[in-house]
Amino acid sequence: MTPDSNSMGKNYGKDSVKRWVNSAAPGDCLVYYKGFLCRDRGKQRSIGEIGREAQRAADAGMVCLVQKRVSKMVWEYIAVRCGAPRGSAINTAAPHNIGSARTP
Repeated sequence: MTPDSNSMGKNYGKDSVKRWVNSAAPGDCLVYYKGFLCRDRGKQRSIGEIGREAQRAADAGMVCLVQKRVSKMVWEYIAVRCGAPRGSAINTAAPHNIGSARTP
C-alpha cells in the first residue's frame, strides 16, 4: 500500500498519529514524519512527541515502524498498521523504548 500523508505535506501531530492508529485497518500506512527525526526532535518539542507516540504504538504491537530514505538526510517515517483489532487504545502511560520495530 502507498503511505498516506496529508495534502499539505506537513508532519502529523501526536494526537493525529494516535487517532490514525486507532482507526486504521491492518496494512494501512501513514507517513507520520518527513525529515531527520533524530536531529529534528531537538529543535521542536512536538516533533519528539510524534516519534514517541509512534514508538508507543509499536511497543503495543499496533504498528510496525519503517523508514524510507527520500534524499540525503531526509527520510519518511512510516507506521504500518498491524493486525491488532481496530479501536484498541494506545496505552500512553506505558514507558517507551527507542529501538527496533517489533513485528506481530
